[in-house]
Amino acid sequence: MNRTRRSEQLTTSEELPDDVVVATSVVHPGRGRMDCPSAPFLRAWLTDRGVPAGLAPLEQPLTSGGPGTASVPLVSYLDPDGRAVGLAVAARKRYADLARECVDEWSAVLRTRRVILPVWPEQGRGRREIRVPGARLGECAKARRAWASVRRFRERGDTVLLLGQANGHRQDRPATADPEGCVTVVEPADLARLGDLDGSRLSFVIRPCAPIEDVTPLLRALRDRFPLLRGQHPAEWCYVMSDRRSSLRLATEAADLLLVLGRPDGPPPAPRAMVPVRYLSSLGDLRPQHLLRTYTIAVSATESSAPTPEELIGALSGLGPLSVVKHRVTSSAGGLGVQNAKYVKN
Repeated sequence: MNRTRRSEQLTTSEELPDDVVVATSVVHPGRGRMDCPSAPFLRAWLTDRGVPAGLAPLEQPLTSGGPGTASVPLVSYLDPDGRAVGLAVAARKRYADLARECVDEWSAVLRTRRVILPVWPEQGRGRREIRVPGARLGECAKARRAWASVRRFRERGDTVLLLGQANGHRQDRPATADPEGCVTVVEPADLARLGDLDGSRLSFVIRPCAPIEDVTPLLRALRDRFPLLRGQHPAEWCYVMSDRRSSLRLATEAADLLLVLGRPDGPPPAPRAMVPVRYLSSLGDLRPQHLLRTYTIAVSATESSAPTPEELIGALSGLGPLSVVKHRVTSSAGGLGVQNAKYVKN
């Protein structure tokens, strides 16, 4: 990229709708039409400095000299596939210096990068794993099975402990479920408030989308205290959030920067030393200084994040050649009895 990089001061004769226009594409005198995917970053930079910049393509070819309606500072490079990519801001005389500063600051962080994107398990994975009669299309069968277990335990007169806290992207119970009357246990302090319960009439259900690693310490303490505790078979447990956490943790360990998009679906994993975490509620929250000395970026996002991972990756693709690595950790639980066990005879 650096060997094909050019920094130029061009002009346009196009009538601009605003005093400053951040180009989404330009027609370069030598490289032809080029896209400017990082335009939203540049626009936010200018807006922060009180300049109401527009976003638009510059349709007329730029020129390297002569009169024009606006100056256009531009930095361009060629991607490995030969595609020209640029950063450009068209500005009338009043804002010409600021436009140059904007392009210079963002072009200072041009470099080859990779983005590691931990992705959610396949849509409906739980529904395919466990078949439940009467399940509606798109429902997570493990969630439906959990609430069915709640009803079954309550019908036989048990006190039902609902373990863990939903920390995921899915609706944690269908509208037809009725978990009212359950005793919620989220943390060890909740165990002390259980009081004197009859262990022979006590059952547990793990709340769908609760991370299993958060629940197992609670379950261990409950089994020590109530040896007759009953509950779900481990094959029915939901590992979606545990897999999500594992994937994000592994991605972060390999990254120079963690970007969390929108409202986080839980606290980010504790990154290794010196890995900064930035929260983005919009693309404009990312600054050039955040990208200095960053070559690998991990991205955390829910299915409803704004901005979306696609929007972020699209904008980052204008700051140098980019590779996107989709990272998924998947746990598969199976076996409902001893018939699935294998024995080795010595």
